[in-house]
Formats: sequence, C-alpha cells, structure tokens
Amino acid sequence: MGEPCTDGPAAANVLPRPPVRIVHLGLGNFFRAHQAWYTAHSPDASQWGIVAFTGRSTALAEALTAQDCRYTLITRAAGGDTAEVIGSVVQAFPGGRREEFLRYLADPAVAVVTLTITEAGYVQGGSDSAAGRLVEGLAARRAAGGGPLTVVSCDNLPENGSVTSRMVGEHAASVDPGLAGWISEHVSFVTTMVDRITPATTAADGAVARELTGYGDAAPVVTEPFSEWVLSGHFPAGRPSWEAAGARFVQDIAPFEQRKLWLLNGAHSLLAYAGSTLGHLTIAEAVADPRCLAWVSEWWDLACVHLTLPAGELDDYRTALLGRFGNARIRHLLSQIAADGSQKVPVRFVPVLRRERAAGRMPVGAVRPVAAWINHLRGAGVPVKDVAAERVQGLAAGPLEAAVTAVLGFLDDGLAADHALVAEVLRLCGVLSGVAAGVPLSRTAASMAVESIGWRYLLANLCTSVAVTSTQQGLSVAAAAVAAAAVDAGADADPGGAHLHVDLRPDRVEMSLQDRTTARVTALDVILARWITTAVESLGLRTSGATAAASTPPVQMLEMAIDAMDIAAIRPFWKAVMAYGDEPGLGGPEDAVVDPAGRLPAIWFQQMHEPRRQRNRVHFDITVAHDEAAARVAAALAAGGVLVDESSARSFWVLADVEGNEVCVCTWTDRDERDERERLAQGG
Repeated sequence: MGEPCTDGPAAANVLPRPPVRIVHLGLGNFFRAHQAWYTAHSPDASQWGIVAFTGRSTALAEALTAQDCRYTLITRAAGGDTAEVIGSVVQAFPGGRREEFLRYLADPAVAVVTLTITEAGYVQGGSDSAAGRLVEGLAARRAAGGGPLTVVSCDNLPENGSVTSRMVGEHAASVDPGLAGWISEHVSFVTTMVDRITPATTAADGAVARELTGYGDAAPVVTEPFSEWVLSGHFPAGRPSWEAAGARFVQDIAPFEQRKLWLLNGAHSLLAYAGSTLGHLTIAEAVADPRCLAWVSEWWDLACVHLTLPAGELDDYRTALLGRFGNARIRHLLSQIAADGSQKVPVRFVPVLRRERAAGRMPVGAVRPVAAWINHLRGAGVPVKDVAAERVQGLAAGPLEAAVTAVLGFLDDGLAADHALVAEVLRLCGVLSGVAAGVPLSRTAASMAVESIGWRYLLANLCTSVAVTSTQQGLSVAAAAVAAAAVDAGADADPGGAHLHVDLRPDRVEMSLQDRTTARVTALDVILARWITTAVESLGLRTSGATAAASTPPVQMLEMAIDAMDIAAIRPFWKAVMAYGDEPGLGGPEDAVVDPAGRLPAIWFQQMHEPRRQRNRVHFDITVAHDEAAARVAAALAAGGVLVDESSARSFWVLADVEGNEVCVCTWTDRDERDERERLAQGG
C-alpha cells in the first residue's frame, strides 16, 4: 500500500458523490475492478453509491478514505496501459466498524449488498464470520423496518446465491427463528458468475497511475481488458442498470457458471499447482510452457464434454482464454491462485472426475490436477496457503499411497474407494514429481518458494541455519534433516539426500540445498527445504535464513573475484593451485572454478581492459596438508604459475599467475620451530 496522496484521484472528479444504496462486504482489488466498475459505468451511476467494508485489514480502507475513496483503475492490455478514475465507492471502512455496518444495513435507501469474501468466507462460523455479520445486519434492518433487500454473491462458487442463502438462513435460525422467516420473505439472494483477472498491485503501479492520470494514488488497481458478469435473480428494491455496462441477466446461470468454473478457474488451478512446480511464477509463464499448455488443453477437452453451451461458443471462449492467459503484462501470480485449494479443487475438478468414472473412463485430464494439488500439499511448487491447511496438509503427509487415499477421501469418499483411480493418481503424482524434480528454478521463483519457511536463496543454493545449544542437539538436527531429504522424488530423479549439504557447528547447523549435478536450485530442492523445515520444527527448533539475532549468525556465502586481462591464461593456474574443478556443466575458458568439496569459496574472473597499475593489496592463502604441498606447488607451476618466493618453503610458498595475482600455499610444517625461534629472540 502506498503513502497517502495529497494530490490523489479525489482531485480528478468534482461531481457530487452518489447516495449510498449499495453495501459491499470484502473490499479488495477484484471488487474495485469489477462490481464497482460496472456501477461506475451504469447510466444511473449518479444514484448508486457504494459503501465498502474490508475483511480484517484496515490498510486499504484507510488509504481510500485519504483520497475520498476514488482510485485509479489501470487496464493492462498486451499493447499498453490505459487508466480511469473510479468514483462509485463513496465510503470505505475496516471490517471491524460494526456500528457503521449495522447503520447502513438498516437504512431503507440501501437496496443491494454485494459480497467478495472468497470461497473460504462461506465456511459457517461465529458472529464475526461473513454469515454472522450479515445476519446481525439483517436483524438491524428488520428492527428498523428497512424493507426488502438483495444480497449478491460475487465469489467463485457454484450456485453462490443458493450457498449464501443457505449460510445466512442457517445462521439466522440458530440466532432467532423469527428472523430467519423474515429473511426468507424479504431478502433475495442472486446468483452470479463473475470474471475479470485482477493481479496483485505492485509499487510500480502507483507510478503508472500518476503517469497516466497526473494524480498520485496510494491504492490503484490493475486489471485486464476482459470483464464478464452474468446474474440470475430478483432485485425487489431495485438495482443499477448494470446491463448497460455489459452485465448479462439470464434465467439459468448454470451453463455460464460451469463454463467459467471449469475452463477458466480449473485451468488456473491446474497451472497454479503443476506450473509452479516447474518454476513458473505467473499464468503467462506457465501457459507458454508446452507441457502446461498440453495439460490445460487435455483438461478443457474433457470438461467440454460435460458443458451444455454450443460447441462453437465453447471454442471461442477457449480461444479468448488463451489470449488472456498469454498476456504477459498481467502478472497473475500462481501463488495467489493456488490459495484455498481445499475449497476450489472439489468444485473445479471433482464433478467431471465423478462423471467420467461413472461412465467407466479414466479421465487423465481431470486426475492430473488432483495429483498436482496433492504434490502441492506435500511441498511442491508455491507455499500452501489454505483455510484448511492444517487438515489437508496432514492428510497429504506420510507415505504417498496413504496420502493419496486420504486426500481423495476428503474430496469424496467414493473416489477414495476407487482403487483404479487411486493407482492413477499415484502414477501421476510420480510423473509430475519426476518432471519437476530436475527443473531448474529462476532466482525469483526459488526465493519466493522458501522465504516464508526460513530459507534464503544464495549463489544457486537454498540456505538456512538452525541455532542449537549443544553438539548433541546439532547431531539430532542433522540426522532429522538427512532423514527428511532421503527420499526418492520420482523415477527419473536422484535421491534427495544428494542435494543436501550439512555443516555442523557447536552452536548451529547450517544447511544448503542444490542439485549438485547441475549446480542449480530445482523444484526438488524446494520440496526438500519444506520437509527439512517440518523435521526441524518437530524438534522444537526453527530454520532461519534472515539476518538473525546474535545467537544465530545470518546465512551467507563468499565468492572471490580476480581481475584479469587474459582469463583463459590464468584460470588453469588457479584451478591447479586451489585443487578446484569446473562447475557442473561448465568449464569454459572464462567460467568460475569451485571447490569440489563445497567448503571454500568459488573463484570467478572479471575481465579487465587495461593492466593494473599497482601491486595487489589482497592475496590468497590456501592451507593444505603437509604431504600435499609439494605436489600442489608443482601442479600450479605446470599450469602456468610463477614461483615468486620459496624462502619460507615447507611453511609456505608464494606463487602468482602470469598477471601477478598472488597466492601462498601454506602448511603447518616448520612453524613450531619458527615460533620457538621468535620466542627466544624476544627473550621468552
């Protein structure tokens, strides 16, 4: 959230604010790009103002209030951005402002309540849940004689109007049966299908808003050009002319709902769970991967068999979706889409899965996303963020076959009893893990995947540190980490233990993960980091990758750089004198050289364009075993090195490469005698 603006969007519109006739619960970016946009574009917008309440956060309400609740909507097309100032929201409050919420719900001028509370918001709860707040507000309306009202759910749930009606009715009946009866007579629950991709806003979007409008904005919203809103139901107290802004009112919303839920939302979830394990961060990145595109097409082919809209319309919709998905300027994060899979997977894939199995077919296109979700719950891809995380991650833990059966049972008892389906899910879990295990991740993807669990990305490694109070405790941590990493990630993957490096110290255990064959961080390393973190936490300890308290040094790695005019000429010398090797897959004349044991810093070479004018002020000391020194010196000289000074030989030799960069090859030999001579010389 940006800083409050003194020259914000409030200055962009001097028209009087419309009266409040709509209350919105769940103030966020999607609402501001969708329902608020439709209201602002209705011809009767001057009669329909919105008061919006957040969920729990106060930041957005405060930012909007500071700029008179006007904000910039940036429409991000493939060819560029456009912007407009939206003024349909006239007041914004934190969700905890109970008094204001009840006052507006009781106001007879208010005709519509809209909801964007996410799928997780429809779980029945107490008085502070969405159902509890609505019931309390409707009780206030009944007491005030506020008259009829329409509640419009705008969340991605099948039959969201019926779901909302049932949720509110059950809660009202538990509070006051008379209120439940009043609600059934006076409150209409409208079912909707909504669609508009709205990615998370970044700091850079504020600058875009200012550039396009001339105004600063602490709370801009970015969206795509496409928007769709289909509604079915009755509005007894009236509504804006949303149809003039492009909304569609129909008798039967189910065909449109299923089309969107399965084709768009289903593809999104598939890409979020399977695509993120391949290192992709956004929908555009994932759909550009031929493997992901093939999986999406396979799912679409299967889902379309069970949709009732005309085939031509479905083909057009699929084509439009690919265009939308491929808009790389919309950074629709897979981590955002992957949230709350426990609420999404049952409605996006299970209905098709059931129908196909009932017909005696094994629908691979529908099984794959379920397998990808199970892998996600077990640590693959983006971190798990789910309203039922503890439950579903618990079901997915342990041996894979038991995990598959347990998760299928969560989705549908009948699926868990289908032994052929269990076997197919098991197979695809393994296939997806095998495909992903060796996939190198970008620095951004690797860092984002593990930052929340106390690991950091450093020099193509995932690194963490665990503070311990004794060597014995450190041994327990190391053993737990090795056990957690000693897994087979798939038929084509190396054992996870080959990725783990453990450094045991008296006060800490430092660990790093990397595919040692490619010197890259892969999807398997992310999975192992999560499993190791869980193992460490089971010991009552924690992983830490950030700059920590004095008791836990921060994780860090060191590289050494040598300036050179002719890198190819000096590289063999440094490789020989340090007993280093090439990085896996590299070995060119200008590539870095590394310690095969992974203990010492890598050395890389920086091209100079003119000779150095003064002597080096830094040099290397490499200490080797006493019986290795002579061979090491000989190897360095054979590789083009120069012997600068051997007057202290057996203790150290001074060598240099052909450009004068110096290194001392050191041993312990003769140092005791030298120390004794110095002691005697000082009269000791």
